Amino acid sequence: MNWWGRLGGLSLILLVVLFSCEEDVPTIGIKNPESKFRVNYAEINIPSSVVLFKDLVTYNNLNSEPTIEDGNQRLLVGEYTDDIFGKIRTETYTQIGPPVLNAAISSATVYDSLVLQLKTDFYQYGSSSISEERIEVYELLDTVNSGRYFNSTPLAYSRTSIGGVSFTVNPADYNQAITDNSDAVTTNNRVTTFRMVLRGNLGLSLYETVKSETDLKSDYAKFTGLYKGLAIVPAGNGNKVIGINPVIPDDGFPLATDTKLILYYSEGGTQKSIDFVLIPHSNPLTRTGYPVVGYSSIIADRSGTSLSGLTEPHQDYYPIDDKRVTESGIGILTKLDFTEYFNYMDTVENAVLNSAELVIEGEQSEFAFPPQFQLRAMTDKNFFQSWITQDTTIGGVFTRFVDTETLSIFWASGAVQKNDNGTLDLLADNNKDVAYLSANQSFVISSYLTQFFQVQYGARKSSKRMNYVALVPRISQFNKTVNRSVLKNNIKLKMYYTSPIPEKE
Repeated sequence: MNWWGRLGGLSLILLVVLFSCEEDVPTIGIKNPESKFRVNYAEINIPSSVVLFKDLVTYNNLNSEPTIEDGNQRLLVGEYTDDIFGKIRTETYTQIGPPVLNAAISSATVYDSLVLQLKTDFYQYGSSSISEERIEVYELLDTVNSGRYFNSTPLAYSRTSIGGVSFTVNPADYNQAITDNSDAVTTNNRVTTFRMVLRGNLGLSLYETVKSETDLKSDYAKFTGLYKGLAIVPAGNGNKVIGINPVIPDDGFPLATDTKLILYYSEGGTQKSIDFVLIPHSNPLTRTGYPVVGYSSIIADRSGTSLSGLTEPHQDYYPIDDKRVTESGIGILTKLDFTEYFNYMDTVENAVLNSAELVIEGEQSEFAFPPQFQLRAMTDKNFFQSWITQDTTIGGVFTRFVDTETLSIFWASGAVQKNDNGTLDLLADNNKDVAYLSANQSFVISSYLTQFFQVQYGARKSSKRMNYVALVPRISQFNKTVNRSVLKNNIKLKMYYTSPIPEKE
């Protein structure tokens, strides 16, 4: 592994704004000597830095979480090591929900076993080679309550394993399974589950509760207070993080899910079972809620890497190797500073942008880039900018106070999208998602950007101009994956614009 120290106080490299001479843009045909306008070309270097965000929301809950914008409820478990980003370790903590459908067990039964079944959604990240992985299960010592949980939230668990399972991860097979499960053909769909028998007293205790404690098994708060839940963690020495899918089919109920805790018992020589949910869900038959909370803890050890000095959240950081990076799960993004665009265009009178293109080059490795990125507005304090000044309830009515100047400048332009959680995203060629083009190892973002920078130019007297944006993996991926990217520090804005020819010319 390469060793770098933290480079304190590194200043931004002096930026050079490259732009064409007045006659640089070629003209087809005979030049009109009476023309009062000309087309200009400018290529502007965009300063950038790396920013660590604090506390990414990673929990699953029955109520929709606006920070997780597409409702992704994946749980992550595993670990891998990266020369640039260090060692990444993910652990999953989950409540055990009450038995589904208020299940009952008669007194004429015998306890058999308790099995934890986990269904993978075929997300995998880490080494590109086939590997053997192992996960272990422990009982939680702290109660998971209904609060919000983040990637950095620790939770204590017993050091005595009550079960585990080993399995093989073939990245090519996992990727093909995602493709097969996403197409319109259902006959090729794949399902992979990991099953493990749990040792200890947990199974027998759950059996006795269902059999005799009628009030307890139907009281969600009391039940989850008694049974604190499970920790599902990597056993060590692994090199993959995998996704556990806790989602229930739209037309199903908790009995239909493949990720669950299964209690087996025998009655009259016949084995029967009862399921305990590990995911948030509303039962469509009884209209009762199962607000089971689970979340992923995601920790990075960056010692000995070029990012070892990245410790303070929401501060500009400049890696000693001069790279720019993003990392999902941990919360690392690249911030773009449009100051040089303003410095240049504020000297130009009555300009109209013909086209604007933002070019960002990446560096390939065995670790895949996030599938989609977003350009999200940031403040000068390195937080996401908001079009909301305050959310409150007045007289029992939910009221949202809006930053009208910000909205009038950006959202009304059609080049920026406002999100329900208050954030603002620049629109790109494909709505607001930006795809990395692996063939030429770059992002090339145009389309709506022309309109965005024209609006920026017109708002030159406003303090609400959008000076900073974050290049960040799509937010649901930012919270629910560990994909990373490495970028070159040569981000450029290329643009053509038309302006009047000064009288003296």
